[in-house]
Amino acid sequence: MVSKSNKQFNDSVNAYFFISPTIIILLIFLVLPIVLAILLSLYKVQPLGDISYAFRGGKNFLRLTQDERVAIALKNTVEYVAIVVPIQTVLALSLALILNAQIKGKNIFRVLFFLPTVTSSAVLTLIFMWICNSNGLLNSFLAFIHLPTYNWLVHEGRNKPSV
Repeated sequence: MVSKSNKQFNDSVNAYFFISPTIIILLIFLVLPIVLAILLSLYKVQPLGDISYAFRGGKNFLRLTQDERVAIALKNTVEYVAIVVPIQTVLALSLALILNAQIKGKNIFRVLFFLPTVTSSAVLTLIFMWICNSNGLLNSFLAFIHLPTYNWLVHEGRNKPSV
């Protein structure tokens, strides 16, 4: 018979095993870049020619406090956040309420609202078909440089890679 504490330990190990891929991905793509950015901010980097790094410590941050462009950028950011974020939030919530409300003309509003999304997909499809058509742009280019042409959208071995 397995004791209660032993079962809890096994459950904990299993839980950590299942969340370990997420933790690894977060460490690689979130924590590591943040740590590297902080470390890199302590150096003066010469990116052209022979790449060189000179440790400067806090001198880069001291220079930021003395640069008037940083103050202007911070002021612009605060103004933008103070004005645009509340307006966008109110607008987004209003649109969501309209899309879900039981009002006359709701379907017309939904069509107008989602039309740009649907239209861009349709246009991309048409452009892709124009490029990959049997007498399209891609085959014209291949014929111009004297390479074999294909019907990219129909040919069984070529349709999946072309998509």
